[in-house]
Amino acid sequence: MFGLRYHVASLAAVFVALAVGILLGVAVSGKVTDVGEDAELQNLRDDNDQLEQELDAAQAQAEAATAQGEGAEELLARAYPTLMDGRLEGENVAVVFLGPVDGSVRAEVEGALADADGGLEGHRLRVVIRPATGSSAGRRVEPVTTGPDGRFELRLPPGPSRRIAVTFAGDGDLRPARRRLELRVRAAVSLRAEPERLRTGGRLRLEGRVESRGARLPRAGKLVTISYWEREARRWRPVIVTRTDRSGRFRASYRFRYVTGRARIRLRAEAPAEAQWPYAPGASSPVTVEVRG
Repeated sequence: MFGLRYHVASLAAVFVALAVGILLGVAVSGKVTDVGEDAELQNLRDDNDQLEQELDAAQAQAEAATAQGEGAEELLARAYPTLMDGRLEGENVAVVFLGPVDGSVRAEVEGALADADGGLEGHRLRVVIRPATGSSAGRRVEPVTTGPDGRFELRLPPGPSRRIAVTFAGDGDLRPARRRLELRVRAAVSLRAEPERLRTGGRLRLEGRVESRGARLPRAGKLVTISYWEREARRWRPVIVTRTDRSGRFRASYRFRYVTGRARIRLRAEAPAEAQWPYAPGASSPVTVEVRG
């Protein structure tokens, strides 16, 4: 039989063994952690050194490219007068721009032609204007002549969409040329809503006008849609379709039956594309009404 003293000694030995095991585990784990942290720091230092080397190399390449570009520009600036002097002397040159042109591009072209002694003045062009189908105006032909800088200007009156052709018949050694341009004009539409504040179920009166300068309105009136702005879908959704009278005016009404609380609703009138209508689709400025449920 084992006595009490034996049991106490056994328990003490177990606790001592546990304490020794814990101390050894902490020491070993600490060494492993230290080794892991040191390795990670070294990897970071190596990556940082590599990135710095790559950055230095890229910066050196950029500086070299800049220096080469500056040298090329300096060489071109010195050689340009010799290369361009008298290059187009005695030649007639016409430059025609159709549509919007960046001012810097125009200045560069005209400057180069002037430096080369290219003649830009006195060339006759023919501008043919054909209104879109449904217009009350007919075909027009306008002769124009280029100015000292090779430009010409022709002011077009307000009106519907039209097709424009600029023709150069040729002059001396210059070959004939022709360029086309399509001018799309949006329909002008107005809209008014009354009252600006109303209760759910109240009647909203809408009226407006579609401008028809230079156009013949369709016999049944111009088609008009009235749309509201759907915030979630971020788009205009039509709710009313109507037509104008012979003067271009339209009227309509609407009742908001399902609005609860307070809502601000944006509306606009649109004149969509239609056969025999010479304007591109256009819309009015939005109007806002407040509806309370």
